[in-house]
Amino acid sequence: MDAADTSANRRIVVKWFAFLLVLSGCASAVNEPSLRLVSVDKSMVAIVQTTPTPIPINEFFEMRVRLTDQRGNPVAPGSAEIVVDATMPAHRHGMNHRPDVWPDGEVWLVRDMLLHMGGSWVLTVDLVRPDGSTIRMQKNLELE
Repeated sequence: MDAADTSANRRIVVKWFAFLLVLSGCASAVNEPSLRLVSVDKSMVAIVQTTPTPIPINEFFEMRVRLTDQRGNPVAPGSAEIVVDATMPAHRHGMNHRPDVWPDGEVWLVRDMLLHMGGSWVLTVDLVRPDGSTIRMQKNLELE
């Protein structure tokens, strides 16, 4: 088998693998990149999927937020609240618009997120427990 045959066989395998992912329902994870926000003490993780992706500049977008503890156990949206925010530390300001956040099944939905300019942002998700304690998860973003 020469190099051309090997390359053709690899392309066939990749196409079949992609086809099987679509059939199994796993392809959405490939097509919907997610952001991983981690708390400072590493006790909590927020997995954030944005629509559209990449995040647009000065256009509204939506997010789906799933929270887990460090062992991967999910945090049920009915057991706590979240607050979503974003700031630009270099410019000393945040967003011009507050998003709407509400629980939906196993995730929180965030509508009307708006990052009004390009540059370096810090996206934060605060988990607010019923006792009032808060755990902050954050991630640096670069919008171009």
